[in-house]
Amino acid sequence: MRLSKERLIQKIKQALKQVGTSQMSQSPYDLGWLLRLPAGRHGLPDSKNPRKPRYPQIIFWLEKLQHKDGSWGGQIPFAHDRVISTLSVIAGLSHWPLNEKWRGRIAKAAKAVELYSKKLLKEPEATVAFELLFLKLLKEVENSGYAVNIPSKILKHYQNLQKQKLDKLPIAAAMKYPTTLLHALEALDENKIDLRKFEKFQSSGGSFGCSPATTAFMLLRGVGGKKAEQYLNGLVKKGIVPVLWPMEIFERAWSLFPLFILGINRYFTKQTAPHLKYLRQKWTKNGISLGKDFLVPDLDDTVIAFYLLNMSGVLIDSDFLKYFSTPGGLICYPGERSGSFGSHYVNFLFALPFLNHNDDYSADTIADFLKASAKDGYWDDKWHISPFYASCRFALALSRDQTQSAALTKIVRRIIKAKKKNNLWGSGGQGTVEETAYALISLLKQINIKNNFNDTIKKGFESLNQSANVRGDYPEMWVGKSLFAPANIVKIAIFSALLFYEENKSSFR
Repeated sequence: MRLSKERLIQKIKQALKQVGTSQMSQSPYDLGWLLRLPAGRHGLPDSKNPRKPRYPQIIFWLEKLQHKDGSWGGQIPFAHDRVISTLSVIAGLSHWPLNEKWRGRIAKAAKAVELYSKKLLKEPEATVAFELLFLKLLKEVENSGYAVNIPSKILKHYQNLQKQKLDKLPIAAAMKYPTTLLHALEALDENKIDLRKFEKFQSSGGSFGCSPATTAFMLLRGVGGKKAEQYLNGLVKKGIVPVLWPMEIFERAWSLFPLFILGINRYFTKQTAPHLKYLRQKWTKNGISLGKDFLVPDLDDTVIAFYLLNMSGVLIDSDFLKYFSTPGGLICYPGERSGSFGSHYVNFLFALPFLNHNDDYSADTIADFLKASAKDGYWDDKWHISPFYASCRFALALSRDQTQSAALTKIVRRIIKAKKKNNLWGSGGQGTVEETAYALISLLKQINIKNNFNDTIKKGFESLNQSANVRGDYPEMWVGKSLFAPANIVKIAIFSALLFYEENKSSFR
């Protein structure tokens, strides 16, 4: 059934009611860590049931989530995600007596890790903290009696990256003030580090770094107590243990962004008002973080919130840039090992009109850098595995500057060429609705190309319209410690693209 303009508006309004509730996909990586917890209190085993997991239902969840090749992770076979998720699950399962069926499943999972490990260096970006977590989990799995053969070249590569990361983010400093390490404390050697020194950073909601995995790790080591238990119990009770929770600021900012950048926010003034108010309330002199319980601001969420607030008439000063400025350039997080295409550059093309006049950024300088950094007409983003995601944001930003039409035309031609036979774009043989939305938004920003351009757009939107109403299980493409799908953000992006087209379709007849 085709979605009309009126129905699309209602769909977006319904989704906006859920924004702020941190809707996320299931994370096998985090399930593996929660599975380690024994029945009992405060992470200690129950003397009557010492060989019983606290959350036995997770074993049944994992049985349904295992892929045919033996691995765990998102729907799209992204090697970093599959490797880290599968190792975590194997390590979690190995804490408990297993029947022959499960031993066979684990043997198959170990072989899957070996297969995916050979693809790691071919991927442009790793999942968050992979260089810290990979070697530790691998050692834990091997100590549990499961052999996993990883090429020495791969092991050496990540040993070097691990050293680089720890050199940039010394453990001693992380014990004194909040850092992003709080989101991956499970990477630390608990036998060498006093984890109690991190207890002061536990959030009021009970988590450490908004991470179920990290919180479970700390609870296993006797840190976090009742608050940590309540945090984890709440997630398991809901039936979803995500890689990140809560993330209500991130969800608000990225849900509102397509409405404002596409100019369709006028339909949703009443629905967006409370979300804009929340962003303003959480704004600090150093910007904003991904959630109220995450203690470290980041440039990505900060710039988008800055753009949204200024666009809505709430004037915010750009002095926050001082917090993210270093001699080597802008950073997304203090101590990060690699930068982010999106947060460092593209977002500034949206925020540029609202920056202070003395801020040393110009549209031409940023655009020139981005064009030079493209790979075959596409870009890679640190926080999303699809090239259509990054290219869409670049196309949206460049469309404001008529001098950049040549660069925009190049993007559009690449995207047209990548269309699949079913008129969708993206991963796998069938494409995805999320990636198709990004691809089509990019195309809508350029209407001067010939060669069946209009026909491509019309057919693409017809396919997206039909698919968007029936495909609610979005593939995990956003990058955390494992891949995840933020349901509300993705849903609003898709329906926003369709609504934008309905308003402009007369141009493509």
